[in-house]
Amino acid sequence: MRALTSPLGAKWIDAEEMRKRHPARRLGGWELKAYALLHCPFKEVLLLDADNVPVVNPEFLFETPEFEQRGAILWPEQFRCDLAKDYWGVLGVTPRDGPEVESGQVVIDKERCWDALNLCWWYNDHSDFYYEFTDGDKRTFPMAFYKLGRPFAMPPGPQKIKVGLCQHDFNGRRVFQHRMFDQWNLFRCNQRDPEFLLEEVCFAWLGAIRHVWDRTEMYYRLLPSPRLRDSRSNSRGARPARRSDFTLVTLHDANFREVARVTAERMRHYAQQHGYRFVEHLSLLDSARHPAWNKILAVTRMLNQCRTKWVVWLDADAVIMNFGQRLEDLLVEGRDVIFGSDFNGLNSAVFLARNCDWSRRFFATVYNLGDVSYELDRFGPKWEQNTIKHLLRNFTGFDDHVAIHPERRMTPLPGAYEDGDFILHLGGMSMAERLKALEDLNLLPGR
Repeated sequence: MRALTSPLGAKWIDAEEMRKRHPARRLGGWELKAYALLHCPFKEVLLLDADNVPVVNPEFLFETPEFEQRGAILWPEQFRCDLAKDYWGVLGVTPRDGPEVESGQVVIDKERCWDALNLCWWYNDHSDFYYEFTDGDKRTFPMAFYKLGRPFAMPPGPQKIKVGLCQHDFNGRRVFQHRMFDQWNLFRCNQRDPEFLLEEVCFAWLGAIRHVWDRTEMYYRLLPSPRLRDSRSNSRGARPARRSDFTLVTLHDANFREVARVTAERMRHYAQQHGYRFVEHLSLLDSARHPAWNKILAVTRMLNQCRTKWVVWLDADAVIMNFGQRLEDLLVEGRDVIFGSDFNGLNSAVFLARNCDWSRRFFATVYNLGDVSYELDRFGPKWEQNTIKHLLRNFTGFDDHVAIHPERRMTPLPGAYEDGDFILHLGGMSMAERLKALEDLNLLPGR
């Protein structure tokens, strides 16, 4: 990225290096925004999210009467503030009617708004508490201004299009396109939207980045990529796994039944072909939690009950496509839990767990922790997956036990899947979209 953007005059700042001079408790994606504003070397600053595309040169915003008068411009969300919510009292701000703020773009004069910007950063630096109330970073901006009695300017409301929100200047002219509903992605196909201006230019830039990107280097990689175990050799005295060493497990309720008619049947045939065990749960084990949590409970129970050396979890929307792929070839020497991944890092739709004390303690810890109170990746709640990411990101000692395969090795999403891949993961779709995908693959019986 640095090589691609340097000719454009872009300068990259390493936040971790900056952190050595200006300490911060937390520097996740949302937290980094206020921190970057605070410590960039400019007096007047335009902050843009990475998924935000200006359609005109936005420099004129610094010369508008509204900015000159107030020193800050924040843009509206499509929703109005809920005056009954707890965040007003938690932040000590008197409830006031008006639109929520959408923080994909911020224009600010740091000199005039220095106190509000520092308070905004402080909220974000304590995101482990405040994000429960502020919906990520976006409420931290207006709340800091309200708390200190600082005014800010706000242009008219946004225009919603299929892939995001379009924001305007004070005369209603489109300036920004915040692609928040379909963020740019190198590893799967983005949606097309005829209302999104300059779309072909953007896709051309994505193509240029994709052309030079090393697909083996996964961003959001949580652990170093370990050496794959060669099941045909006996390195370090290890022997290839026997066919009876694996138990496949899946679970679904009535909501997933029509999809599972296809996916679970393919899992069953795959297990029979390779001599593996297969267990299919037809109802939730813990209806008090989100259904996604039931995989952790199912795997934990199987680790405690079965005698096979590995328990393999498959989500009900994981479609086995390559019946020749052997699970033995997915093992990683010395690791106890092996996850797949996608464009956003670790993906818990498919994983292998060694039947050992470490794995049992790991999944019991994940289940007992429950949902973390903030989103790690801006793609909505991921329940058990976010808790696993939270553990791997914030605690030490996992490097010798956990491995994460590149996306196409185990869990490619539709835009990344290629013929010959082991599994197609129909993640992030509605049930109707999953059924349509299965129909397109000629996998739906009777259709």
